[in-house]
Amino acid sequence: MNFTFTTTTKRYLCLITLCYLLSFTLEQQNEEKKYLDNHVKMQRKRSDTRSLPFHRETQLYSRSSRSHLRIHGKKIDALGRDGDKYAKLVIESDNFGRVRIRGSLTNYYLCIKRNSTFIGRKATKSRRCVFYEKYAVNHYTEFLSAYNESWTISVSKRGKMRTGYKGRRGQKTVQFIERASKIIIKTKNVKESLYPGLRDHIEKLLRAYRTKKESTDKERPSKMPYPAGYKQETGRKGKIKRKEKGMKRRSKKALLKLLRREQRKEEI
Repeated sequence: MNFTFTTTTKRYLCLITLCYLLSFTLEQQNEEKKYLDNHVKMQRKRSDTRSLPFHRETQLYSRSSRSHLRIHGKKIDALGRDGDKYAKLVIESDNFGRVRIRGSLTNYYLCIKRNSTFIGRKATKSRRCVFYEKYAVNHYTEFLSAYNESWTISVSKRGKMRTGYKGRRGQKTVQFIERASKIIIKTKNVKESLYPGLRDHIEKLLRAYRTKKESTDKERPSKMPYPAGYKQETGRKGKIKRKEKGMKRRSKKALLKLLRREQRKEEI
């Protein structure tokens, strides 16, 4: 038997084949995307030892205690003033968004225990000494523990360290300001001949940023401009007039006080 296909049937067959091919390609893309997403998540949870580690010397200013985080041995608090030797910290990159916080003087790392309390420890590869660096909506930095992402570095108003499970994102106790002072590049995988070139490049970028910021600050007016038609009194005459106005105000206040005292005496 010979089958003859009309034009309409041919069109329908072409549409069906196209739909089947599209669905097959979309399923393949979704499977590849899921595999890549899972791979990226797994790699982010591990510490990266092959890439160039980035170290920066900073001071972490706590928003709640209004002072700097300190690591002096095993003890940790947030009572350091600006320039305190124990408040100088080195933030070491561990992976994308993962950091370690080390005291530059004591070489102790900020770590979290199983009971979510904080302690200083020497060089260790444990996940308890690794934190996720997150940025809040109001541009403050927050640190979440890699051991348990619901735990955060939180500080009380008195400068004492709170337990990790009490802190929540968005609270004052969790938010810090990074006050970077120096950028350090140290690695075993890169030759020492490359260090000065990288440092010079970063210093040039920082200088350009600072000069741009200074120029923008100079352009901004330091005081609010006077309204149109207002004549500011300058010179010696202007100073005398201002002093006279101040004297009149003070004399009025003194007279009012005397009148009130006399009224009280009469009432008694």
